[in-house]
Amino acid sequence: MPVLLLGERLDEALKEESRLQPADGFLEKPRDAAAIAQWVQSRLRRATNSVKSARRDPLTGLLNRAAFREHFMRFQSECAEANEPLALSILSVDNTRSGLSRLDEQPREEALQNFGLTLIKSLRATDVVARAGMYEFAALFPGEDQEGARRAIEKVIERNCASSRAPQAGDATPLVLASGVTLVTPTMSMDDAIAQADQFVYQASALGGNKVVSDRSQASVARQSRVLLLIRDQVTTGVLQQLLEKNNFHVTRLAQWNESAADDVIRKRYHLVVIDGQFPPAGGHEVVLTLRRDLRNSRLPIIMLVAGNAEMDVSLALTYGANDYLVRPFSPLAFVSRVHRLLSRSVSRDSDACRLLFVSDDVTSLVLVATALHQCGEFEVLLARGAEEGIERLQAEAPDVILVDTPIGPAGARPFWFVLAEKVGQNPVSVLVADRPTAATADSGKYPVAICGCVSKPFSPLKVAGEIETLLGLTQLRRPITKESQQNLNDEIHRVTRKAPPQPN
Repeated sequence: MPVLLLGERLDEALKEESRLQPADGFLEKPRDAAAIAQWVQSRLRRATNSVKSARRDPLTGLLNRAAFREHFMRFQSECAEANEPLALSILSVDNTRSGLSRLDEQPREEALQNFGLTLIKSLRATDVVARAGMYEFAALFPGEDQEGARRAIEKVIERNCASSRAPQAGDATPLVLASGVTLVTPTMSMDDAIAQADQFVYQASALGGNKVVSDRSQASVARQSRVLLLIRDQVTTGVLQQLLEKNNFHVTRLAQWNESAADDVIRKRYHLVVIDGQFPPAGGHEVVLTLRRDLRNSRLPIIMLVAGNAEMDVSLALTYGANDYLVRPFSPLAFVSRVHRLLSRSVSRDSDACRLLFVSDDVTSLVLVATALHQCGEFEVLLARGAEEGIERLQAEAPDVILVDTPIGPAGARPFWFVLAEKVGQNPVSVLVADRPTAATADSGKYPVAICGCVSKPFSPLKVAGEIETLLGLTQLRRPITKESQQNLNDEIHRVTRKAPPQPN
Protein backbone atom coordinates (compact mmCIF):
# COMPACT_ATOMS: atom_id res chain seq x y z
CA MET A 1 0.00 0.00 0.00
CA PRO A 2 1.66 3.28 -1.06
CA VAL A 3 2.08 5.83 1.78
CA LEU A 4 2.37 9.59 1.23
CA LEU A 5 3.53 11.87 4.09
CA LEU A 6 2.33 15.48 4.29
CA GLY A 7 4.40 17.71 6.59
CA GLU A 8 5.19 21.34 7.43
CA ARG A 9 8.81 20.95 6.49
CA LEU A 10 11.22 18.11 5.89
CA ASP A 11 13.25 18.38 9.11
CA GLU A 12 15.40 15.73 10.73
CA ALA A 13 12.51 14.41 12.83
CA LEU A 14 10.35 13.78 9.80
CA LYS A 15 13.26 12.22 7.96
CA GLU A 16 13.69 9.79 10.83
CA GLU A 17 9.95 9.10 10.94
CA SER A 18 9.84 8.40 7.22
CA ARG A 19 12.62 5.88 7.70
CA LEU A 20 10.71 4.09 10.45
CA GLN A 21 7.49 4.02 8.41
CA PRO A 22 7.42 2.49 4.90
CA ALA A 23 6.63 5.86 3.28
CA ASP A 24 6.89 6.19 -0.49
CA GLY A 25 6.76 9.95 -0.78
CA PHE A 26 6.78 13.28 1.08
CA LEU A 27 5.09 16.58 0.22
CA GLU A 28 5.54 19.75 2.22
CA LYS A 29 2.66 21.95 3.35
CA PRO A 30 0.82 24.02 2.31
CA ARG A 31 -0.93 21.21 0.55
CA ASP A 32 -0.87 21.43 -3.25
CA ALA A 33 -3.92 19.50 -4.51
CA ALA A 34 -2.49 19.20 -8.03
CA ALA A 35 0.79 17.78 -6.75
CA ILE A 36 -1.02 15.25 -4.55
CA ALA A 37 -3.27 14.19 -7.44
CA GLN A 38 -0.26 13.78 -9.74
CA TRP A 39 1.55 11.64 -7.15
CA VAL A 40 -1.51 9.42 -6.63
CA GLN A 41 -2.02 8.99 -10.38
CA SER A 42 1.60 8.00 -10.91
CA ARG A 43 1.43 5.41 -8.13
CA LEU A 44 -1.82 3.94 -9.43
CA ARG A 45 -0.41 3.77 -12.94
CA ARG A 46 2.66 1.99 -11.63
CA ALA A 47 0.48 -0.43 -9.66
CA THR A 48 -1.63 -1.18 -12.77
CA ASN A 49 1.48 -1.84 -14.83
CA SER A 50 2.76 -4.16 -12.11
CA VAL A 51 -0.46 -6.15 -12.21
CA LYS A 52 -0.32 -6.38 -16.01
CA SER A 53 3.30 -7.51 -15.99
CA ALA A 54 2.46 -10.14 -13.38
CA ARG A 55 -0.05 -11.65 -15.85
CA ARG A 56 2.29 -11.64 -18.84
CA ASP A 57 5.20 -13.76 -19.92
CA PRO A 58 8.19 -11.39 -19.89
CA LEU A 59 9.72 -12.84 -23.07
CA THR A 60 6.77 -13.10 -25.49
CA GLY A 61 4.26 -10.75 -23.88
CA LEU A 62 1.60 -13.49 -24.00
CA LEU A 63 -0.52 -14.42 -21.00
CA ASN A 64 1.24 -16.55 -18.42
CA ARG A 65 -0.15 -19.78 -16.97
CA ALA A 66 -1.91 -18.08 -14.03
CA ALA A 67 -3.75 -15.61 -16.27
CA PHE A 68 -4.58 -18.41 -18.71
CA ARG A 69 -6.20 -20.33 -15.85
CA GLU A 70 -8.54 -17.39 -15.15
CA HIS A 71 -9.62 -17.26 -18.80
CA PHE A 72 -10.06 -21.04 -18.83
CA MET A 73 -12.45 -20.99 -15.87
CA ARG A 74 -14.44 -18.04 -17.25
CA PHE A 75 -14.84 -19.48 -20.76
CA GLN A 76 -15.62 -22.93 -19.40
CA SER A 77 -18.51 -21.49 -17.40
CA GLU A 78 -19.77 -19.24 -20.24
CA CYS A 79 -19.60 -21.98 -22.88
CA ALA A 80 -21.44 -24.43 -20.63
CA GLU A 81 -24.17 -21.86 -20.01
CA ALA A 82 -24.52 -21.12 -23.73
CA ASN A 83 -24.27 -24.81 -24.69
CA GLU A 84 -21.21 -23.97 -26.80
CA PRO A 85 -18.07 -26.11 -27.20
CA LEU A 86 -14.66 -25.09 -25.86
CA ALA A 87 -11.44 -26.52 -27.27
CA LEU A 88 -7.93 -26.34 -25.84
CA SER A 89 -4.69 -26.84 -27.74
CA ILE A 90 -1.11 -27.24 -26.62
CA LEU A 91 1.58 -26.27 -29.13
CA SER A 92 5.01 -27.59 -28.33
CA VAL A 93 8.19 -26.47 -30.06
CA ASP A 94 10.12 -29.65 -30.82
CA ASN A 95 13.48 -28.62 -29.40
CA THR A 96 15.30 -31.64 -30.81
CA ARG A 97 14.28 -30.98 -34.40
CA SER A 98 14.35 -27.18 -34.11
CA GLY A 99 17.76 -27.20 -32.44
CA LEU A 100 16.95 -24.36 -30.05
CA SER A 101 19.17 -25.75 -27.31
CA ARG A 102 22.19 -25.39 -29.63
CA LEU A 103 21.54 -21.67 -30.12
CA ASP A 104 22.77 -18.82 -27.98
CA GLU A 105 20.27 -17.21 -25.64
CA GLN A 106 19.46 -14.21 -27.86
CA PRO A 107 18.60 -16.07 -31.12
CA ARG A 108 16.69 -18.68 -29.11
CA GLU A 109 14.58 -16.00 -27.44
CA GLU A 110 14.03 -14.19 -30.76
CA ALA A 111 12.75 -17.42 -32.33
CA LEU A 112 10.23 -17.90 -29.51
CA GLN A 113 9.18 -14.23 -29.66
CA ASN A 114 8.59 -14.45 -33.41
CA PHE A 115 6.50 -17.57 -33.01
CA GLY A 116 4.42 -15.84 -30.32
CA LEU A 117 3.65 -13.08 -32.84
CA THR A 118 2.78 -15.64 -35.51
CA LEU A 119 0.43 -17.35 -33.09
CA ILE A 120 -1.43 -14.13 -32.26
CA LYS A 121 -1.75 -13.09 -35.93
CA SER A 122 -3.01 -16.50 -36.99
CA LEU A 123 -5.86 -16.85 -34.49
CA ARG A 124 -9.04 -14.90 -33.87
CA ALA A 125 -9.26 -11.91 -31.55
CA THR A 126 -11.60 -13.95 -29.31
CA ASP A 127 -9.14 -16.84 -28.90
CA VAL A 128 -6.87 -16.83 -25.84
CA VAL A 129 -3.16 -17.52 -26.23
CA ALA A 130 -0.60 -18.07 -23.46
CA ARG A 131 2.90 -19.34 -22.89
CA ALA A 132 2.53 -22.49 -20.83
CA GLY A 133 6.18 -23.56 -20.52
CA MET A 134 9.66 -22.88 -21.83
CA TYR A 135 8.87 -24.39 -25.24
CA GLU A 136 5.09 -24.76 -24.87
CA PHE A 137 2.17 -22.53 -25.79
CA ALA A 138 -1.53 -22.96 -25.02
CA ALA A 139 -4.62 -21.72 -26.84
CA LEU A 140 -8.32 -21.64 -25.95
CA PHE A 141 -10.99 -21.65 -28.66
CA PRO A 142 -14.39 -20.59 -27.26
CA GLY A 143 -17.24 -21.68 -29.50
CA GLU A 144 -15.11 -24.24 -31.38
CA ASP A 145 -14.99 -28.01 -31.04
CA GLN A 146 -11.79 -30.01 -31.52
CA GLU A 147 -12.16 -30.07 -35.30
CA GLY A 148 -12.47 -26.29 -35.53
CA ALA A 149 -9.47 -25.83 -33.23
CA ARG A 150 -7.45 -28.36 -35.24
CA ARG A 151 -8.05 -26.40 -38.46
CA ALA A 152 -6.96 -23.19 -36.71
CA ILE A 153 -3.73 -24.79 -35.48
CA GLU A 154 -3.04 -26.19 -38.95
CA LYS A 155 -3.18 -22.61 -40.21
CA VAL A 156 -0.68 -21.61 -37.50
CA ILE A 157 1.70 -24.35 -38.64
CA GLU A 158 1.34 -23.33 -42.30
CA ARG A 159 2.11 -19.72 -41.46
CA ASN A 160 5.05 -20.67 -39.27
CA CYS A 161 6.56 -22.72 -42.10
CA ALA A 162 5.90 -19.93 -44.62
CA SER A 163 7.50 -17.27 -42.41
CA SER A 164 10.66 -19.35 -41.99
CA ARG A 165 10.92 -19.59 -45.81
CA ALA A 166 10.27 -15.88 -46.39
CA PRO A 167 13.14 -13.85 -47.91
CA GLN A 168 13.11 -11.31 -45.08
CA ALA A 169 13.45 -14.11 -42.53
CA GLY A 170 17.18 -14.37 -43.28
CA ASP A 171 18.76 -16.79 -40.85
CA ALA A 172 15.59 -17.14 -38.79
CA THR A 173 15.32 -20.46 -37.00
CA PRO A 174 12.55 -22.65 -38.50
CA LEU A 175 10.58 -24.05 -35.56
CA VAL A 176 9.14 -27.55 -35.75
CA LEU A 177 5.82 -27.81 -33.94
CA ALA A 178 3.75 -30.60 -32.45
CA SER A 179 0.23 -29.87 -31.27
CA GLY A 180 -2.55 -31.66 -29.46
CA VAL A 181 -6.20 -30.59 -29.28
CA THR A 182 -8.88 -31.69 -26.85
CA LEU A 183 -12.47 -30.77 -26.11
CA VAL A 184 -13.00 -29.23 -22.66
CA THR A 185 -16.00 -30.57 -20.74
CA PRO A 186 -17.89 -28.43 -18.18
CA THR A 187 -16.43 -30.37 -15.23
CA MET A 188 -12.84 -30.78 -16.47
CA SER A 189 -10.03 -28.97 -14.67
CA MET A 190 -7.47 -27.01 -16.65
CA ASP A 191 -4.66 -29.33 -15.55
CA ASP A 192 -6.61 -32.36 -16.76
CA ALA A 193 -7.37 -30.68 -20.10
CA ILE A 194 -3.70 -29.79 -20.61
CA ALA A 195 -2.61 -33.32 -19.66
CA GLN A 196 -5.04 -34.78 -22.18
CA ALA A 197 -3.83 -32.42 -24.91
CA ASP A 198 -0.22 -33.28 -24.02
CA GLN A 199 -0.87 -36.94 -24.84
CA PHE A 200 -1.77 -35.90 -28.38
CA VAL A 201 1.35 -33.69 -28.53
CA TYR A 202 3.51 -36.77 -28.04
CA GLN A 203 1.68 -38.53 -30.86
CA ALA A 204 2.13 -35.53 -33.15
CA SER A 205 5.84 -35.41 -32.36
CA ALA A 206 6.18 -39.12 -33.13
CA LEU A 207 4.65 -38.49 -36.57
CA GLY A 208 7.60 -36.27 -37.49
CA GLY A 209 6.63 -32.81 -36.34
CA ASN A 210 4.52 -29.96 -37.75
CA LYS A 211 1.47 -32.12 -37.06
CA VAL A 212 -1.78 -31.71 -35.13
CA VAL A 213 -3.45 -34.64 -33.37
CA SER A 214 -6.89 -34.51 -31.77
CA ASP A 215 -9.20 -37.10 -30.24
CA ARG A 216 -11.34 -38.13 -33.19
CA SER A 217 -13.47 -40.22 -30.83
CA GLN A 218 -14.83 -37.02 -29.28
CA ALA A 219 -18.08 -36.17 -31.01
CA SER A 220 -18.21 -32.86 -32.80
CA VAL A 221 -20.81 -30.55 -31.37
CA ALA A 222 -23.69 -29.80 -33.71
CA ARG A 223 -24.31 -26.06 -33.42
CA GLN A 224 -26.64 -23.48 -34.84
CA SER A 225 -25.31 -20.08 -35.76
CA ARG A 226 -26.74 -17.49 -33.36
CA VAL A 227 -28.19 -14.31 -34.83
CA LEU A 228 -29.22 -11.25 -32.84
CA LEU A 229 -32.01 -9.09 -34.33
CA LEU A 230 -32.16 -5.45 -33.26
CA ILE A 231 -35.23 -4.31 -35.23
CA ARG A 232 -37.60 -1.52 -34.19
CA ASP A 233 -40.86 -2.99 -35.55
CA GLN A 234 -42.22 -6.38 -34.62
CA VAL A 235 -43.53 -7.21 -38.11
CA THR A 236 -40.09 -7.07 -39.74
CA THR A 237 -38.60 -8.87 -36.75
CA GLY A 238 -41.09 -11.74 -37.07
CA VAL A 239 -40.52 -12.13 -40.80
CA LEU A 240 -36.72 -12.19 -40.46
CA GLN A 241 -36.92 -14.59 -37.54
CA GLN A 242 -38.98 -17.05 -39.56
CA LEU A 243 -36.57 -16.80 -42.48
CA LEU A 244 -33.53 -17.41 -40.29
CA GLU A 245 -35.03 -20.24 -38.28
CA LYS A 246 -36.12 -21.92 -41.50
CA ASN A 247 -32.44 -21.83 -42.52
CA ASN A 248 -31.34 -23.43 -39.22
CA PHE A 249 -30.28 -20.28 -37.33
CA HIS A 250 -30.96 -19.65 -33.65
CA VAL A 251 -32.52 -16.19 -33.33
CA THR A 252 -32.62 -13.77 -30.39
CA ARG A 253 -34.70 -10.58 -30.51
CA LEU A 254 -34.19 -7.31 -28.64
CA ALA A 255 -36.57 -4.35 -28.67
CA GLN A 256 -34.18 -1.73 -27.25
CA TRP A 257 -30.44 -1.22 -26.81
CA ASN A 258 -28.83 -0.69 -23.40
CA GLU A 259 -25.56 -1.35 -21.58
CA SER A 260 -26.57 -4.83 -20.49
CA ALA A 261 -27.30 -5.70 -24.13
CA ALA A 262 -23.69 -4.89 -25.08
CA ASP A 263 -22.41 -7.23 -22.36
CA ASP A 264 -24.87 -9.88 -23.53
CA VAL A 265 -23.48 -9.80 -27.08
CA ILE A 266 -20.00 -10.56 -25.75
CA ARG A 267 -21.15 -13.19 -23.26
CA LYS A 268 -23.32 -15.13 -25.73
CA ARG A 269 -20.89 -14.68 -28.65
CA TYR A 270 -23.39 -14.21 -31.45
CA HIS A 271 -22.27 -15.13 -34.95
CA LEU A 272 -24.16 -12.26 -36.62
CA VAL A 273 -26.02 -9.09 -35.63
CA VAL A 274 -28.74 -7.49 -37.79
CA ILE A 275 -29.36 -3.86 -36.78
CA ASP A 276 -32.13 -1.47 -37.74
CA GLY A 277 -30.82 1.94 -38.79
CA GLN A 278 -33.49 3.57 -36.58
CA PHE A 279 -33.11 1.22 -33.63
CA PRO A 280 -34.02 2.96 -30.35
CA PRO A 281 -32.94 4.89 -28.50
CA ALA A 282 -29.94 6.42 -30.36
CA GLY A 283 -29.97 4.74 -33.79
CA GLY A 284 -28.30 1.68 -35.30
CA HIS A 285 -25.00 3.40 -36.10
CA GLU A 286 -24.46 4.06 -32.36
CA VAL A 287 -25.00 0.36 -31.67
CA VAL A 288 -22.38 -0.51 -34.29
CA LEU A 289 -19.93 1.94 -32.73
CA THR A 290 -20.52 0.49 -29.26
CA LEU A 291 -19.93 -3.06 -30.48
CA ARG A 292 -16.76 -2.24 -32.40
CA ARG A 293 -15.20 -0.47 -29.40
CA ASP A 294 -14.72 -3.89 -27.81
CA LEU A 295 -11.88 -5.87 -29.41
CA ARG A 296 -13.78 -9.12 -28.90
CA ASN A 297 -16.38 -7.89 -31.39
CA SER A 298 -13.84 -6.77 -33.99
CA ARG A 299 -14.73 -9.60 -36.38
CA LEU A 300 -18.42 -9.91 -35.54
CA PRO A 301 -20.39 -9.68 -38.83
CA ILE A 302 -22.95 -6.84 -38.76
CA ILE A 303 -25.72 -6.07 -41.28
CA MET A 304 -27.53 -2.71 -41.20
CA LEU A 305 -31.11 -2.26 -42.43
CA VAL A 306 -31.78 1.27 -43.76
CA ALA A 307 -34.64 3.16 -45.36
CA GLY A 308 -34.40 4.02 -49.02
CA ASN A 309 -33.55 7.68 -48.29
CA ALA A 310 -31.33 7.17 -45.23
CA GLU A 311 -27.94 7.73 -46.87
CA MET A 312 -26.51 9.20 -43.67
CA ASP A 313 -27.34 5.97 -41.79
CA VAL A 314 -25.47 3.95 -44.41
CA SER A 315 -22.48 6.27 -44.29
CA LEU A 316 -22.25 6.24 -40.50
CA ALA A 317 -22.80 2.49 -40.22
CA LEU A 318 -20.06 1.64 -42.71
CA THR A 319 -17.71 4.20 -41.18
CA TYR A 320 -18.25 2.76 -37.70
CA GLY A 321 -17.72 -0.82 -38.86
CA ALA A 322 -20.84 -2.46 -40.34
CA ASN A 323 -19.96 -5.16 -42.88
CA ASP A 324 -22.99 -4.84 -45.14
CA TYR A 325 -26.37 -3.13 -45.48
CA LEU A 326 -29.77 -3.71 -47.06
CA VAL A 327 -32.14 -0.98 -48.24
CA ARG A 328 -35.82 -1.39 -47.37
CA PRO A 329 -37.83 -2.92 -48.91
CA PHE A 330 -35.56 -5.87 -49.64
CA SER A 331 -35.97 -9.39 -50.95
CA PRO A 332 -36.08 -12.18 -48.32
CA LEU A 333 -33.82 -14.27 -50.56
CA ALA A 334 -31.31 -11.42 -50.77
CA PHE A 335 -31.32 -11.12 -46.98
CA VAL A 336 -30.62 -14.83 -46.43
CA SER A 337 -27.92 -14.74 -49.11
CA ARG A 338 -26.16 -11.83 -47.37
CA VAL A 339 -26.30 -13.68 -44.06
CA HIS A 340 -24.72 -16.85 -45.46
CA ARG A 341 -22.03 -14.87 -47.29
CA LEU A 342 -21.02 -12.86 -44.25
CA LEU A 343 -20.87 -15.90 -41.99
CA SER A 344 -18.75 -17.89 -44.44
CA ARG A 345 -16.37 -14.95 -44.95
CA SER A 346 -15.98 -14.32 -41.22
CA VAL A 347 -14.75 -17.89 -40.73
CA SER A 348 -12.42 -18.22 -43.69
CA ARG A 349 -10.83 -14.80 -44.06
CA ASP A 350 -7.04 -14.68 -43.85
CA SER A 351 -6.32 -11.53 -41.83
CA ASP A 352 -2.78 -11.18 -43.15
CA ALA A 353 -3.74 -11.18 -46.84
CA CYS A 354 -4.20 -7.86 -48.62
CA ARG A 355 -7.88 -7.43 -49.53
CA LEU A 356 -7.99 -6.12 -53.09
CA LEU A 357 -11.17 -5.11 -54.91
CA PHE A 358 -10.80 -5.25 -58.71
CA VAL A 359 -13.40 -3.24 -60.65
CA SER A 360 -13.76 -3.72 -64.40
CA ASP A 361 -16.37 -3.72 -67.15
CA ASP A 362 -14.60 -6.66 -68.82
CA VAL A 363 -15.31 -10.17 -67.51
CA THR A 364 -12.18 -11.64 -69.11
CA SER A 365 -9.94 -9.16 -67.29
CA LEU A 366 -11.72 -9.87 -64.00
CA VAL A 367 -11.09 -13.60 -64.25
CA LEU A 368 -7.49 -13.27 -65.50
CA VAL A 369 -6.33 -10.80 -62.84
CA ALA A 370 -8.18 -12.53 -60.00
CA THR A 371 -6.60 -15.88 -60.86
CA ALA A 372 -3.11 -14.37 -61.14
CA LEU A 373 -3.36 -12.58 -57.80
CA HIS A 374 -4.79 -15.64 -56.10
CA GLN A 375 -1.90 -17.83 -57.24
CA CYS A 376 0.67 -15.65 -55.45
CA GLY A 377 -1.17 -16.03 -52.14
CA GLU A 378 -0.59 -12.41 -51.14
CA PHE A 379 -4.12 -11.20 -51.88
CA GLU A 380 -7.71 -11.90 -50.97
CA VAL A 381 -9.40 -10.91 -54.24
CA LEU A 382 -12.85 -9.35 -54.49
CA LEU A 383 -14.43 -8.71 -57.89
CA ALA A 384 -16.93 -6.13 -59.09
CA ARG A 385 -18.31 -6.02 -62.62
CA GLY A 386 -19.09 -2.42 -63.40
CA ALA A 387 -18.85 0.88 -61.57
CA GLU A 388 -22.07 0.60 -59.56
CA GLU A 389 -21.17 -2.78 -58.12
CA GLY A 390 -17.66 -1.50 -57.44
CA ILE A 391 -18.99 1.32 -55.25
CA GLU A 392 -21.36 -1.06 -53.45
CA ARG A 393 -18.60 -3.56 -52.67
CA LEU A 394 -16.21 -0.82 -51.58
CA GLN A 395 -18.71 0.19 -48.92
CA ALA A 396 -19.76 -3.32 -47.92
CA GLU A 397 -16.38 -5.07 -47.92
CA ALA A 398 -13.96 -2.28 -46.82
CA PRO A 399 -10.99 -3.57 -48.90
CA ASP A 400 -7.41 -2.43 -48.39
CA VAL A 401 -6.89 -1.66 -52.10
CA ILE A 402 -9.17 -0.93 -55.06
CA LEU A 403 -7.83 -1.55 -58.59
CA VAL A 404 -9.87 0.19 -61.31
CA ASP A 405 -9.64 -1.03 -64.89
CA THR A 406 -9.90 2.03 -67.15
CA PRO A 407 -11.86 3.15 -69.01
CA ILE A 408 -14.75 2.53 -66.60
CA GLY A 409 -18.43 3.38 -67.09
CA PRO A 410 -20.44 5.70 -64.82
CA ALA A 411 -21.78 4.77 -61.38
CA GLY A 412 -25.44 5.46 -61.94
CA ALA A 413 -25.97 8.95 -63.32
CA ARG A 414 -22.57 10.26 -62.20
CA PRO A 415 -18.99 9.64 -63.38
CA PHE A 416 -17.37 6.80 -61.46
CA TRP A 417 -14.30 8.76 -60.33
CA PHE A 418 -16.31 11.50 -58.64
CA VAL A 419 -18.42 8.96 -56.76
CA LEU A 420 -15.25 7.09 -55.78
CA ALA A 421 -13.67 10.31 -54.48
CA GLU A 422 -16.62 10.75 -52.08
CA LYS A 423 -16.54 7.15 -50.88
CA VAL A 424 -12.75 7.04 -50.35
CA GLY A 425 -13.17 9.75 -47.72
CA GLN A 426 -15.51 7.42 -45.80
CA ASN A 427 -13.61 4.18 -46.53
CA PRO A 428 -9.81 4.74 -46.48
CA VAL A 429 -8.41 2.66 -49.32
CA SER A 430 -5.36 2.67 -51.62
CA VAL A 431 -6.37 3.32 -55.25
CA LEU A 432 -4.61 1.78 -58.27
CA VAL A 433 -5.54 2.23 -61.94
CA ALA A 434 -4.99 -0.15 -64.82
CA ASP A 435 -4.35 1.44 -68.20
CA ARG A 436 -2.00 1.35 -71.15
CA PRO A 437 1.39 2.83 -70.22
CA THR A 438 1.24 6.41 -71.47
CA ALA A 439 2.46 9.70 -70.13
CA ALA A 440 -1.12 10.78 -69.48
CA THR A 441 -1.83 7.74 -67.30
CA ALA A 442 1.20 8.46 -65.16
CA ASP A 443 -0.23 11.91 -64.40
CA SER A 444 -2.34 11.22 -61.28
CA GLY A 445 -3.71 14.78 -61.50
CA LYS A 446 -6.28 13.60 -64.04
CA TYR A 447 -8.12 11.74 -61.26
CA PRO A 448 -10.01 13.40 -58.36
CA VAL A 449 -8.52 10.88 -55.89
CA ALA A 450 -4.94 10.12 -54.88
CA ILE A 451 -3.53 7.34 -57.08
CA CYS A 452 -0.87 4.99 -55.66
CA GLY A 453 0.25 3.83 -59.10
CA CYS A 454 -0.65 2.42 -62.51
CA VAL A 455 -0.78 -1.24 -63.52
CA SER A 456 0.11 -1.70 -67.19
CA LYS A 457 -2.27 -3.16 -69.77
CA PRO A 458 -2.73 -5.54 -71.42
CA PHE A 459 -2.60 -7.64 -68.25
CA SER A 460 0.16 -10.22 -68.02
CA PRO A 461 -0.69 -13.21 -65.78
CA LEU A 462 3.00 -13.59 -64.93
CA LYS A 463 3.65 -9.94 -64.06
CA VAL A 464 0.48 -8.37 -62.69
CA ALA A 465 0.90 -9.65 -59.11
CA GLY A 466 4.50 -8.44 -58.93
CA GLU A 467 3.52 -5.03 -60.32
CA ILE A 468 0.84 -4.54 -57.68
CA GLU A 469 3.10 -5.75 -54.87
CA THR A 470 5.77 -3.26 -55.96
CA LEU A 471 3.30 -0.36 -56.19
CA LEU A 472 1.93 -1.12 -52.71
CA GLY A 473 5.32 -1.84 -51.15
CA LEU A 474 4.33 -5.38 -50.19
CA THR A 475 6.86 -8.13 -49.54
CA GLN A 476 6.69 -10.75 -52.27
CA LEU A 477 5.75 -13.58 -49.93
CA ARG A 478 4.10 -16.62 -51.50
CA ARG A 479 1.64 -17.93 -48.93
CA PRO A 480 0.17 -21.42 -49.28
CA ILE A 481 -3.19 -21.56 -51.09
CA THR A 482 -5.87 -23.04 -48.85
CA LYS A 483 -9.12 -24.73 -49.79
CA GLU A 484 -11.03 -21.81 -48.27
CA SER A 485 -9.21 -19.21 -50.36
CA GLN A 486 -9.71 -21.31 -53.50
CA GLN A 487 -13.43 -21.57 -52.77
CA ASN A 488 -13.66 -17.81 -52.21
CA LEU A 489 -12.04 -17.20 -55.60
CA ASN A 490 -14.41 -19.64 -57.29
CA ASP A 491 -17.38 -17.86 -55.70
CA GLU A 492 -16.16 -14.45 -56.88
CA ILE A 493 -15.58 -15.64 -60.46
CA HIS A 494 -18.92 -17.45 -60.57
CA ARG A 495 -20.74 -14.33 -59.38
CA VAL A 496 -19.28 -11.97 -62.02
CA THR A 497 -19.43 -14.45 -64.91
CA ARG A 498 -23.03 -15.24 -64.11
CA LYS A 499 -23.85 -11.63 -65.01
CA ALA A 500 -22.18 -11.88 -68.40
CA PRO A 501 -24.51 -11.81 -71.42
CA PRO A 502 -24.76 -15.09 -73.35
CA GLN A 503 -22.02 -15.48 -75.95
CA PRO A 504 -22.98 -16.26 -79.59
CA ASN A 505 -22.15 -19.76 -80.79
